[in-house]
Amino acid sequence: MIDAACGAEVLRGAAGVDPPRWAVISGSGLSGIVDAFDVRRTLGYSEVPGFPVATVAGHPGRVSLAKASGVPVWICQGRPHFYEHGDMRPIASFVRALLDAGVTRLLLTNAAGALNPQYRPGDVMVIADHLFLPGLTGHHPLLGPNDPRGERFPALAGAYDLSLRAALSQALGHAGLMVREGTYAMVAGPSYETPAETVLLRRLGADAVGMSTAPEVVVARHAGATVGALSTITNVAGNDEPGDAGHSAVVDVASTAAPRIGAALAAVVWQSGEG
Repeated sequence: MIDAACGAEVLRGAAGVDPPRWAVISGSGLSGIVDAFDVRRTLGYSEVPGFPVATVAGHPGRVSLAKASGVPVWICQGRPHFYEHGDMRPIASFVRALLDAGVTRLLLTNAAGALNPQYRPGDVMVIADHLFLPGLTGHHPLLGPNDPRGERFPALAGAYDLSLRAALSQALGHAGLMVREGTYAMVAGPSYETPAETVLLRRLGADAVGMSTAPEVVVARHAGATVGALSTITNVAGNDEPGDAGHSAVVDVASTAAPRIGAALAAVVWQSGEG
């Protein structure tokens, strides 16, 4: 496993004298959020040790040094998934490379299926909490010797920063999106949920379900970073209609929402005033 410090060194070299404190990670179909930012330089993930090789449609595998009205930010177009690697360590290396490069505030996006019956495709859910099901069943990014960036037993109450949640809700609403707030369930994937699994997740208290985000949040919070996250609702989970939850359909719905989501994320970064 490549040390995340090597990737951080590449990122710091690309950033120069003004390294970003912010990073945004795009989910499936959401790579277009980068268009809302002023891009200065772009690297392929293959150029950054510790970053994943892109294998999933809708995840181009590029990281851009950009600005939001003068505030520097990394825009990561794509992420590693547990189902690609069968291992949480590539996810941990990806996040830690960003943190070691100076990032202290992380915004994550994903595409998710609706569990809450009030949600519709095209809605955006600001994540208030999560159910990290792979982590609860032994697949956790903090397994093994404790990483010195944080404590052995990190607390995750309040993992999703309250002020960032409020800022995201306001900016997304101003962008003309239907904004929800709820609990995100992460499953391992790559298969979509059956109707019975959907009922189970709903009864556990989840409002939306996807295959990412929770491990990145755990790694970031373990190291003390501030985190905000959102889900673009792209389909109704557990729908018996064939093709409704196909990945191409998910990417299409997310891509449609990406310009407005990007504008909202840029507004959140800019309004923070944190360069």
